Amino acid sequence: MKSTRNVVGIGFSSIAMLFLAGCVSGPNMTWLPAGAISTDMILPVQVAAGSEGARGPGLKQGTASCKAVLFIAGWGDCSVQAAAAAGGITNIRTVDWRYESYVAPIFYRYTLIVSGD
Repeated sequence: MKSTRNVVGIGFSSIAMLFLAGCVSGPNMTWLPAGAISTDMILPVQVAAGSEGARGPGLKQGTASCKAVLFIAGWGDCSVQAAAAAGGITNIRTVDWRYESYVAPIFYRYTLIVSGD
């Protein structure tokens, strides 16, 4: 009887952790409207100052992605330099990022999107 209570307690704890995962959806991201099942959003980071940035995002676009699984393993290069190199960009105008999660907290992907010339 005692082992049955332990199994039920562990089950409820696991389910509670899954539903509370939206509260800890990653570093510095507690303000995101993340869903417990799926999230896919693009957010702005920066627009270049001056006349170049005022003309629009640019003709070229490059992306770089990082992935994480279960908050245990993460990999990838999602730096501005990697995204600019992927798009052949030398003059950066805008930087955005895309956040995707599927069946949180199982899989996360962060993609940096750089546009320019």
